[in-house]
Amino acid sequence: MIAWRLLEGRYVSNNEIIDALYGDREDGGPDYAVRCVWKHLDHVRRWPARRGVIVQTHCGRGYCISATDIPRTRSALASEIHMNT
Repeated sequence: MIAWRLLEGRYVSNNEIIDALYGDREDGGPDYAVRCVWKHLDHVRRWPARRGVIVQTHCGRGYCISATDIPRTRSALASEIHMNT
C-alpha cells in the first residue's frame, strides 16, 4: 500500500499512511502508529533500493520517489507481482 502511494508521484505524509493503514479501525490504530509507519517504510525502502531507486524523506512534507524513477519502479513492481501470482 505504501509503495503504491509513493508511485503516485507526490509526497506521502505519515498521517496519510497512518490513515490508509488504520483509518478503518474504530480505535484509529495503535498509539505507536508513527513507529509502525517508520518500520514499514524501512522495509519498503529496501525493495526499490535494490533496483537503484531511493525513497526520499522530506521533513515536514513526507516521503517520495523521484519522478524519473517512477516508471522503472512501477514496471519492476508489476513484474514482481506477476511473478508471485
